[in-house]
Amino acid sequence: SDATFDQAMRERFGCEVHSFDPTPIAQRTMTRINAEALGINFHPIGLWIEDTQLQFFEPSDPTGCYSAFDLHGTGRYFEVECRSLDSLATELGHGRIDVLKMDIEGAWRPIIEQIIRERRAVGVLCVELDTPTSLRLALKTIRGLEACGYRFAHLEKDNFVFIHESLDKGVDTSASSDGRG
Repeated sequence: SDATFDQAMRERFGCEVHSFDPTPIAQRTMTRINAEALGINFHPIGLWIEDTQLQFFEPSDPTGCYSAFDLHGTGRYFEVECRSLDSLATELGHGRIDVLKMDIEGAWRPIIEQIIRERRAVGVLCVELDTPTSLRLALKTIRGLEACGYRFAHLEKDNFVFIHESLDKGVDTSASSDGRG
């Protein structure tokens, strides 16, 4: 697990940072770097489309990433608490999400579909459109985001950055029901 993005958001921009990751690797990393002392609010829970318990599957490589899908066919999993964006926003007392970064090993799809369906205004959306996906699915996702006000801004490998039109226009996104994270 890597917390360099979280650290940069806190150090360079003074953002209130909330990091959500229920995996043992993330918990060890956040303890090792002393996230709390760095001003990073770490929550050992997962992001999902609803409040629920999910199975997180172990990777075939012990240094690999856990996933809500059995991407590596290990069949080994543990149960974790997952929360929706709305629940997290309510709990944290946030009226909007300024930046949402998701590197969640294939679980991005249902969350992005929910963002599109609900026409959520997240200021900056960073998402790794990783396995399992296809070019066709990635293009459909990009078109869906564009249709609800997102502009494609950057691509590096599988990592996409989108900016919501409300930021381009200087519009206050606090009217949305999203939390800032």
